[in-house]
Amino acid sequence: MPQSELNEYIQKARERGIDDATIRNNLTSAGWPDADVNTALLGDVPVPVPPHHGGHHAQTHPSAMPHGGFVQHNPQQPIAVVQNLSVRGFEYSIMFITLLISAFSVGGLLHALVDTMFSGNETYAYSDSSGGFQTIAITLLIVSFPIFAYMFIRLKKAELRDPSIRRDPSRRKWTQFTQLACFIVGLIYAVTFVYFIIEGDDETSLVKQMLHTAITLIIVGGIFAYYWREDHRAERS
Repeated sequence: MPQSELNEYIQKARERGIDDATIRNNLTSAGWPDADVNTALLGDVPVPVPPHHGGHHAQTHPSAMPHGGFVQHNPQQPIAVVQNLSVRGFEYSIMFITLLISAFSVGGLLHALVDTMFSGNETYAYSDSSGGFQTIAITLLIVSFPIFAYMFIRLKKAELRDPSIRRDPSRRKWTQFTQLACFIVGLIYAVTFVYFIIEGDDETSLVKQMLHTAITLIIVGGIFAYYWREDHRAERS
């Protein structure tokens, strides 16, 4: 991208309220070296066009000199090498953590309900000693789900205003971690169910295991499918 377009991108992004950390993440993800992006954000010197082969420079940029853990363009303007999460990245972290807690809580309650149905116990206590797990799961759900819902709506509105937010590095890491976790859990339950069929357990145990598997696959499969689609949509945007 020519220098004028780069400056225009930074100006428009700032006008939309996007913080510099997010702008920096977007530009470095597109192939701009950290040193050049930092200089452009500071507005010190003109920014050169990045190499055509993409990615970061293989060699250290002449203007980027390591000094005491900092990269310096200007002795008056030290720039930290290690970057913290962007504002959006921190919000995505909160959203995905509460999503996983909520999914675990819902799944735990449904699994407990299945166990209760097949145990012959008609009571379903949430507060006594036999219902301790259910009490914990309900507590986690009450606390975590509203936070997840708020952050999800907030970030979805931000993504609609600026689709480039979907390429935030923190978001990509969390979506990949969440999809991988869902895949592993779903795979374990699917393998267990097939094992029960091959083992030839009694019909009651088989139906019980089938319900456990169905509950798990619906929850983790829904999360996996949603973010799989979202990631591919972000790649095309």
